[in-house]
Amino acid sequence: MRTIRIEEIAHVRFRAPELDAMKAFLLYFGLSPMLSDDGVLYARAAGSRPFLHATSLGVPGFEAL
Repeated sequence: MRTIRIEEIAHVRFRAPELDAMKAFLLYFGLSPMLSDDGVLYARAAGSRPFLHATSLGVPGFEAL
């Protein structure tokens, strides 16, 4: 089996049926969530990246790195 090394992740994408619940979760962990015009909930942390977490409406699950 090959091993893949990840040295840096730009952001992660998830799906959730309730963006308000995800917003509360992100706030609890110290992130700054913001709902965009396209209906995606983005979250920032300290640092210069525009976001590190994105959640769209849908069946709960991991979408992508």
